[in-house]
Amino acid sequence: MCLYNRFLFQLFALWLFVSQVSGQPLCRVRHFTSADGLSAMSLSAIEQSSDQLIWLGTWNGLCCYDGYGFTAFSSNPGSKHFLSSRRMAMLAPNSRNYVWCITYDRSLYLFDTHT
Repeated sequence: MCLYNRFLFQLFALWLFVSQVSGQPLCRVRHFTSADGLSAMSLSAIEQSSDQLIWLGTWNGLCCYDGYGFTAFSSNPGSKHFLSSRRMAMLAPNSRNYVWCITYDRSLYLFDTHT
């Protein structure tokens, strides 16, 4: 009798699991690449600012995703906005929508997202 009850319980658990899994809606997953405007395929940080922008720290600078496309922020040697390292380690958007960035060489930068 105990074996029969165990079998019924397992059958009920299987039915419950299958009914729950089949009831879940499918979601659409989109993969982004450099062809979409992402500056590098290796991400080291992801944060969302209060204005709903997604900030991505990559191994080739900072990217911003607004829901439609990417804007890449990278520096070139000799430019006014030169970064000591393009590899972002941490990001922290603040309430004024500035983005604090720490690079892998432990330098701290503040990006004014308005300009």
